[in-house]
Amino acid sequence: MNSAKNFLFALLVSWLSMSLLVDVVAIPTVFQVMRLEGASLLLAGRIGGALFSKFNGLEIVLSVMTLLPGLYLWKKNLTGMKALVGITFLLIILAFSFKFYMSPQISHFAEEVARLGHDKGELYLKAFEQRTFFHGLYKKLEGVKILLLILSLVLIGMAQKKESSIFGKGNL
Repeated sequence: MNSAKNFLFALLVSWLSMSLLVDVVAIPTVFQVMRLEGASLLLAGRIGGALFSKFNGLEIVLSVMTLLPGLYLWKKNLTGMKALVGITFLLIILAFSFKFYMSPQISHFAEEVARLGHDKGELYLKAFEQRTFFHGLYKKLEGVKILLLILSLVLIGMAQKKESSIFGKGNL
């Protein structure tokens, strides 16, 4: 049971660390370097989109890998594991929505903005608003994901075996 708990803790710490590395270091660095080099915002967006797309696929794997030991620990009657399993299902939903909906939408509308270019007409404004909406939503959901990962780590840290007797240990 401790090995499952340790594995789950290590998995979640790794996932959280990778998420923070991508969000706080990798993507901002790509945009900063591209801006300094005079590259287009579209090219920087394509690189960022490619990074997120690959990472989103990894997050699907990590979320499913988190579910299995979580279910095992819940079955072993550890406190907080029911909540952890619920959080894991939310993380799975987020991972799939990032990979198959959010990232493609952001990429699509970024391409539309670039294609419409300097036109600044109604179609351009609509595409720009959609890209801005999805990008903002993605950032908010990414923050929710990070909070859920931190909460999961807290739950694992607090998890302990529930007493099977209504009298508790040593009370009889």
